[in-house]
Amino acid sequence: FIVVGFVVVLGLGGVAYYILRHWPGSGGVTPTTTITERVTTSTLVAGVTTGMVHIESVPTGATAFVDGRPYGKTPIDVHQLAVGDPHEVKLELDGSTPWTQPITITAAQPRAEVRARLVPLPPAVGTADVRSTPPGAQIKVDGAPAGLTTPATLDKLKPGPHQFDITTAGYEPWSKRVAVAAGRTARVEAVLVPVATPRPPVITKSTTPAPPVAPADDPRIYNTTDLDAAPKKISCKSPEFPREAPTLKPGQRASVTLSFVVLESGDVTDVQIVESAGSLLDEAVSSAFRTCKYTPGTKQGAKKKVRLQIRHTFLGA
Repeated sequence: FIVVGFVVVLGLGGVAYYILRHWPGSGGVTPTTTITERVTTSTLVAGVTTGMVHIESVPTGATAFVDGRPYGKTPIDVHQLAVGDPHEVKLELDGSTPWTQPITITAAQPRAEVRARLVPLPPAVGTADVRSTPPGAQIKVDGAPAGLTTPATLDKLKPGPHQFDITTAGYEPWSKRVAVAAGRTARVEAVLVPVATPRPPVITKSTTPAPPVAPADDPRIYNTTDLDAAPKKISCKSPEFPREAPTLKPGQRASVTLSFVVLESGDVTDVQIVESAGSLLDEAVSSAFRTCKYTPGTKQGAKKKVRLQIRHTFLGA
């Protein structure tokens, strides 16, 4: 009986201990459960080791670099960036100033956003100091009238070689190709040669009259100020904005300035770019104006070749 009683006491004690440990509000298992949940939450946050950045730019199409590595054109998402480390986003686009910004990606905010408005580069231009002997001669640059007479300083010239033509009445035309450097002034000095005085014809007696001589074609290309009547446009294809060109935003504009010659027939030839807006827009405007038809310019009733200069502007919609 003593042994049986001892076993019964031990059993009742175990039941009482179990009830006390699991009774609601007794503090038995609830603290353990709470601690387990907190550890689990902390482990999930600490497990975020990489993040991403969304990059946009105005205009679009800029090359995006992160930490010096190129990833593609904007807009773009760049993934697998280490959390907690500093990163640098850099954007490059032809014709715009490079743009950089540091970013930091955290476990709490694993997604960063970058929006950049790129600033166009200032145009690199040079100048030319143009003089002639005698002074007062007309100046053309790349076939287009400069609207000035010598001596004159021409600014906003693109770097590179330019054709300078100097002309005045009674002197042979002068022409030379001169290189212009950005931020520097090129010197153009023309010493004009007088036109040779024609010898008087020798008169000889002849019973046979000389055949009439057909007038030679006038090779000169005139300015509109030299004519009695300037050319007028009859028909012309309207330039279309190329699909491949970057879209212009509202308020943006891009201009192309052309110089071309209107022949005696009214056709257009010798189309040259004076002010560029990029190869795609330049070609769109040039192609359209090659189809134009004009009334020929005239001087004293004779049709003459005339050089015109126009500007076409595309506007963002």
